[in-house]
Amino acid sequence: MLRSPVKPAALRLLAAASLLAAIGVLGSSCVDGLGLNGYEDGYTKLCDLVKRCYGDDYAGCGDRVSLAAAANPDGLLDALGSGCLEGCGQLFRCLDFPNICRAPTVAEPIVSCALNEDCCGFSQGAVACSYGSCCTPLGAPCTEDPQCCPNTGFCVVVNEATGLKTCGGVVCGQPQEPCLNDFQCCSGRCSDAGTCEETPCPPEGFACETDADCCDLACVLVNGEKRCGHPSCGQAGDSCKSDADCCDDVHVCNFGEGGGDSGVCSTGPCNPDNTDCTGSGECCSGYCHPTYHLCGECAKEGEPCASAITCCSGLDKCGVDGVCAP
Repeated sequence: MLRSPVKPAALRLLAAASLLAAIGVLGSSCVDGLGLNGYEDGYTKLCDLVKRCYGDDYAGCGDRVSLAAAANPDGLLDALGSGCLEGCGQLFRCLDFPNICRAPTVAEPIVSCALNEDCCGFSQGAVACSYGSCCTPLGAPCTEDPQCCPNTGFCVVVNEATGLKTCGGVVCGQPQEPCLNDFQCCSGRCSDAGTCEETPCPPEGFACETDADCCDLACVLVNGEKRCGHPSCGQAGDSCKSDADCCDDVHVCNFGEGGGDSGVCSTGPCNPDNTDCTGSGECCSGYCHPTYHLCGECAKEGEPCASAITCCSGLDKCGVDGVCAP
């Protein structure tokens, strides 16, 4: 396959025609972003931004965009005009586009990947990259067991009326739905405002300005550039060998009841949110989610509940009135 981002002449002519037809309906910011020299400029900018944001972790951008332009030039033009060229945090709007991302086919049911962004549907949390293959994560819709990522369980019916099936038999929270824990949102991100974020956590190596850009990582200097990565000391939930491995005096290295050579950074002799657990007594929050087997927060009696806000142990499932009750 060609590695150059330059398309064949026929594709350039088709793309230029699409560009001229779309200029009347797209805003000036889109035209400025693409340039009037042709559609090539738009996807060259896209691949340049991908290189800046992901470094070498995202492979074959030029080939992918060429395929996408050949299959659906107008659709890709619209995607480029959606704001995906505005910065690293907006790239998902274009990367989750057919042929730029990869999807299973009859001929290729197993799709290889290195990043979540390689898999079509990643921006909705519907697909993830696990053990080198695109698969359906815990809580996302599925049709059969082999689609589910390793360690997520089977494809289980969760709504008899609609026939909805999800991996693991739980339903992950959609963007803007209320939440308490990251792991219960389809995107893996629960905002400080208590709603599921639109996009998944940026991967390691992603360009950043602050720690907030990296979700569960940290913004660190790598060869003179700021990129998402692991800090030199452990944050809450990171593995550790001693208290000195943890970032500040508030955290200690918790080895759990079983002891062992490795623990996790925590605020005390308990496991912090979003770390593994087998029982609620291990968790600082006092709640171990029975399906995810992760420590987290839960809704108490009389508090609102939803797909990403489960009721604490001992309470019934979320009722029709949307609150937890005995």
